[in-house]
Amino acid sequence: LSSADPAATFDWYISAFGGEKTRYKGMLDAVLYGKVWLLIQRARGEIAPTQGRSVDHIGWSVADLDAAATELKEKGVTFSMDPRPYRNLRISFIEGPDGVRIEFLQLATE
Repeated sequence: LSSADPAATFDWYISAFGGEKTRYKGMLDAVLYGKVWLLIQRARGEIAPTQGRSVDHIGWSVADLDAAATELKEKGVTFSMDPRPYRNLRISFIEGPDGVRIEFLQLATE
């Protein structure tokens, strides 16, 4: 991700989703979520929102979307779409720093 303030952006992601700031290959600041690395660098120009661009959004899967939404709202996270059914899922979207669109989804239980 590109950010005008990478340190504040790291803090936002850690506050919202947990994780711990670490180093990717000992070289780049990052947060590791399972097997996925979140890397954030200082933007070199103007930052545009992600929606409608080549990487429209990033996403997280959660076991209980309603509980996750309640927790995120208590942390002050802004939802652009509250949790709702979508096909065989439940989805929602939140707005991250620097216009990053983030999807939260709950897989259907059988």
